[in-house]
Amino acid sequence: MIKRYISNRSIAEDTDDTQAPVDPTDNTNTLGDVFQAIKRAILTVKEEENNDDSPPLFKTVAIDTGQFERVMSKVNTEYETAFPACFVRFTNVHFLVAQQRIGEGRGIIRIRFILNKLDNQHVNWETYPFYIAERLNKAIQDAKKVEEALQERCNLMYFDMPQSTNMLQAYWLDYEIYFKITSSYKYADWIKKKVITPPFTNHDDVPNDKPNVERPTYDESSTFNDLIVNAESIQIMPNNNRLAVGEQMVLSVVFFPDNTTDKKVTYESLNDSIATVNTNGVVTGIQPGMVKVAVETSNGIRAYKDIVVYLKLG
Repeated sequence: MIKRYISNRSIAEDTDDTQAPVDPTDNTNTLGDVFQAIKRAILTVKEEENNDDSPPLFKTVAIDTGQFERVMSKVNTEYETAFPACFVRFTNVHFLVAQQRIGEGRGIIRIRFILNKLDNQHVNWETYPFYIAERLNKAIQDAKKVEEALQERCNLMYFDMPQSTNMLQAYWLDYEIYFKITSSYKYADWIKKKVITPPFTNHDDVPNDKPNVERPTYDESSTFNDLIVNAESIQIMPNNNRLAVGEQMVLSVVFFPDNTTDKKVTYESLNDSIATVNTNGVVTGIQPGMVKVAVETSNGIRAYKDIVVYLKLG
């Protein structure tokens, strides 16, 4: 699960369509993705359960930077914080150091929610926080169906309700999360290898009494062909073989059989002074004359395209 993280603010402010593309492998923030996914899930919890038109129960959903402590201090500096509120923070975030786990991390996301019930000791409200905690957890679990950032792992670990003398009581849910900020695969220069295995585990198992069956020698080996389908022939398109000086023609290749596994080819002009060809099969006419362009498959099938380069009059 690797993707570029773009904050809502950045999306709103970026109006320049010509902005240079960013490599998503080098610009990721899955912690931010997890927070945004959790925030969207929390906002699906409505004041009236099973009523989609009802407003969200939580009026504030934000990163936990100590808002609740400042509200409960002698000098309340959080005038704009509306309740009920959810504050989210990450704890015990650590990254794996194994070579094949580069960029992978583990951590705890803590969701602290504060309700606006000042009479939480009343018999009618004393279990209300448990009910809200269940609704929050259900919303987060349901969000896994659509939120990729939560699909790696986001599992409930703890529910806590610390004792406090405050009328506003804080509760929290802890979730274990797995995330990736990059992929170790980008550091790998993969080279395809064939597996070499002995033809028989026990050479005495070879039935010598059967015709055309011989005991293998120890320097023999067998390989897995990985169900590779090799090209048997190719056809170079287009059929037109005339090209004006200074103009270009794009070659394409039709493989036989059609389910050929490796369809990579190389192009070569046998006379660059008449016409050139690049790695994408784009032929450019240089001067009048006739030239052959060779096309070769990865398994050595070779074909030629005769191209006549002419000087366009007028």
